[in-house]
Parts: sequence; C-alpha cells; structure tokens
Amino acid sequence: MPAEPDISVMLMALLDGRSLPAGELAYRAHVSPQTASSHLARHRYYALCSADVAQAIEALSVIAPLGHVHSLREGKSVEAHWVLR
Repeated sequence: MPAEPDISVMLMALLDGRSLPAGELAYRAHVSPQTASSHLARHRYYALCSADVAQAIEALSVIAPLGHVHSLREGKSVEAHWVLR
C-alpha cells in the first residue's frame, strides 16, 4: 500500500468498482477535501482502472503492516518484522 494511510483508505474505497467524488474519498480517509484533492490531482471522480488493479491492492493489503508508523524507530521495527518472516 502507499506510504500515506489516507491514500490507502481512498484506494480501498474504490475496490468495489464505483467512481466516487473527492469529497467522499476525503470523508472516508478522515482528511480535508484539500488534502484529498492534492492526492488526487484535482479530478472530479475516481475509479480504479481495472479489476486487476483492485486484486493487486487487495493482495498488497494482506501483507502490508496494520496501523500507522509514527517514527523511524517504529518503521524499522515493522520493517524488520515483515522482512524476517
């Protein structure tokens, strides 16, 4: 998943194949409309380009660490956990 959790939430919201406006994606990601717009390059509606992309996101979400990383130390700890498995 992308490094920024809000982008991840927006991508997950699009997995069902519907197009959603930026305001809805911002609401779901708990970010301001301005933040969502900056992530989405200010288009009006967004959708994943194919079912293959949705499957790739779903597959990556299985191996992505849960939660947010708030420091370099925490990030290194999470990284070590996933590399050693």
